[in-house]
Amino acid sequence: MIDTSKVTIIYTLTEGEPDIRKRAEYTLPPKKALVCFIEQFINKNWNTWEYPEEIKGMRESQTVKDHWYFDVFPKSLGDKNMVVAAYPA
Repeated sequence: MIDTSKVTIIYTLTEGEPDIRKRAEYTLPPKKALVCFIEQFINKNWNTWEYPEEIKGMRESQTVKDHWYFDVFPKSLGDKNMVVAAYPA
């Protein structure tokens, strides 16, 4: 059985789209889950043994502990900016 206290949900909000979308679930703490999502789905890097502890530009919420964010700019998405959020389930 999965320990839901260690499940993280990844959400995205893309410029020009009306909804926040659930993109993934990880059985990792939010900071590690965000690194995995960025490496896998944005950088297309599936070599999980070599992921860094943190990626430049990641930030933790100033008001809620263990809620992490990352801004994705057009270089990797075409013409739309996106914010990725990692929250404990």
